[in-house]
Amino acid sequence: MTARFRDLDAFLNEIKKEPIEIVVFGKKHKLPAALPAYIMMDILRIQAENGGELPSHEILNLADKFFGREVMEGWLKKDDFSMELLAELIRWTIAEYSGGEVPVTSRTPKVKVDNP
Repeated sequence: MTARFRDLDAFLNEIKKEPIEIVVFGKKHKLPAALPAYIMMDILRIQAENGGELPSHEILNLADKFFGREVMEGWLKKDDFSMELLAELIRWTIAEYSGGEVPVTSRTPKVKVDNP
């Protein structure tokens, strides 16, 4: 091998982490161990377009990417599942990917919930 060789697969095996588990309405859900790049890129794009906030209409799109469409459809059928609860769940998930408790004012995006 030359000095310019890098093995990304070996690196990924070295840093392998456990998946994140969340419990919502009594059911355990597994999320990928690391925040998928395409989700982070969407978050950064949305923040750039909206002054650092996540508008309500973007929350559902991000939630589908985080948790999956089928899971989201089940949660949305629950009477006690509000947009505020969904926004908080996204904050928790982003905080977990960021290393734990992250104040909303630092790396966790602000979520703007529009009231109809």
